[in-house]
Amino acid sequence: MVIELNRGENVRFEEIDPSITKLRVDIDWASADIQEHEIDIAVFLLTDVGVVRDADELIFHAHPVSANGAVRLCDVPFNLDARLRREAVEVDLPEIPQHVVRIVICASIYDRGRRGLSFAQIDRLSVRCVDTSANIEIVSFKPAGFDASKTAIVCSELCRDGHGWQYMAVGRAIAGGFAALCEEYAQIIVQQVTA
Repeated sequence: MVIELNRGENVRFEEIDPSITKLRVDIDWASADIQEHEIDIAVFLLTDVGVVRDADELIFHAHPVSANGAVRLCDVPFNLDARLRREAVEVDLPEIPQHVVRIVICASIYDRGRRGLSFAQIDRLSVRCVDTSANIEIVSFKPAGFDASKTAIVCSELCRDGHGWQYMAVGRAIAGGFAALCEEYAQIIVQQVTA
């Protein structure tokens, strides 16, 4: 049974199946003109102070695999409506370094400033969490209600505490695209680039 979450809700993986260790998070989407929109995934591996420790802990198109391979962007072939697209990230929970307590999975509009594109033009946006060991979808979330200024979304988080990992449906949209996500979660990288 797939657990349907609303924005702000969460579920512990141990409540679904204590054996879950390997996950894939899929972001599915469509737009009226699929050729105009390109969405990129970025994953931030955060410490307990809410930022990445170094550049290796930002996973995105130019750095698609974490240092130890525990987090990696991946291609997921699928046959759906021709208007639909999918981006995905795989996570091996036992291999996540101990200093990482939050895995923040985001999406941003590529080339957002050139054509005035935003998430207001995206429909059928959904975020799915799949147990890859069993190839079973376990959690689903459908963020919605974005205005024309929003060019990036914090889709979901995987959070660790003393009781294990949980999945959080976030759905927080922001203006400023990928750069704004880096300002929030990866200041060390922003400082290196602008120094």
